[in-house]
Amino acid sequence: EEGLPGFAAKQMAQWLYVKKVRASSYDHITIARCFYSQGTIYQHMYDWKKVIESNINASNYFKSSNNVNSQFRSLLRAINGYSQLYETNRASEIILQANTLLSQVSFANKGFYYATCISFYSDNEMIEELRSVLSEYIYNIPKERIDWISVAYAYTILNDYEMANSAILTRFCEPEPYQPTTAAVIDGIST
Repeated sequence: EEGLPGFAAKQMAQWLYVKKVRASSYDHITIARCFYSQGTIYQHMYDWKKVIESNINASNYFKSSNNVNSQFRSLLRAINGYSQLYETNRASEIILQANTLLSQVSFANKGFYYATCISFYSDNEMIEELRSVLSEYIYNIPKERIDWISVAYAYTILNDYEMANSAILTRFCEPEPYQPTTAAVIDGIST
């Protein structure tokens, strides 16, 4: 540990712990979580190949445990790894794999999926795919759960600056729904 910055030392300690737990466990959920945690460590180290490997392994173990949301989330993290390595074909394959699970996952994960795809398609100027996923995102996700900054970015890639501006205005200028404060509820003035 001597000579390593505090953050790197903590990462190494966490990595060793994960490796030990994974080696001694037969429980698929525990093993999946270890791989997922390992992927997080590798992400902080910018070791994208190991990010991908860890998250694909996590996804497989989550799948064998019927934990669809975690399986899905692991696949999305693998997409980001492939994207960082500019391996667009592999990222596209994983997007298709994740898409088969889309109807089974939470709204939060669906939103993450669409944001991941928008980022990937935008960065790789895959215009038709971007148009399609952008349309699905806006249609299928509740307005308050949409990442309007990603949407605005996508519209700039599509050279639709009016819609990009509209997305920004939606994000920053629409009033938030009224949420009474705790004090207002207690005082009976939340109506």
